[in-house]
Amino acid sequence: MRHVRPKTHVVLWEGGSMFCENCGAPVLDDAKFCPACGEPVNATSAAASEPQPVQIQPAPAPQPAPQGAPTPPPMPGAVELDRNFGMILLLAIVTCGIYGIYAYYKISEDVATMCSGDGDDMPNYLIAILLSFITCGIYGLWWTYRFGNRIQANGPRYGLTIAESGTTLLLWQLIGALQCGIGPIIGFYLIVKNVNAMAAAYTAQVTARA
Repeated sequence: MRHVRPKTHVVLWEGGSMFCENCGAPVLDDAKFCPACGEPVNATSAAASEPQPVQIQPAPAPQPAPQGAPTPPPMPGAVELDRNFGMILLLAIVTCGIYGIYAYYKISEDVATMCSGDGDDMPNYLIAILLSFITCGIYGLWWTYRFGNRIQANGPRYGLTIAESGTTLLLWQLIGALQCGIGPIIGFYLIVKNVNAMAAAYTAQVTARA
């Protein structure tokens, strides 16, 4: 009886080629028989040698960067509280009026801060002084009138009722000046008083919003 030899298996190597297990000869991937010894090639091994397609996983879509918290609006500027009229007057006398000009300028800047957004963009006090020199004092009177009206108009904004208007200050400037020059001093006192009240209410509102 003829002895039947089992099918020869092939061995795969790293490059993907096959070798006959019977004689070790190289065998093509699609060969059915070994070209050297004629032994049949195992189809299962041949199929195993075929390169398998590589599945590429799609990269995950980039996630949008989380947006930070909205930037809060800037806090309003701070203003000076409790101006001392007597000290301002004393320093103005000692400095021959220079400190009085500085104090009036700072008050006008604080009023501009507290009345911001009211639509009345007045020039500051230093510009008012310059234009007063050019107009022989006329612009200074007009500026004082507008300044007093602006303070009075913005009083309700802070829960205040301010009695003195621009007309009151203007009368003290004109008529009071005839009384030994004391009128402008009284007018300035009224401004300091009203600005102190407005500054306290303004600061309370800013603190409550913080």
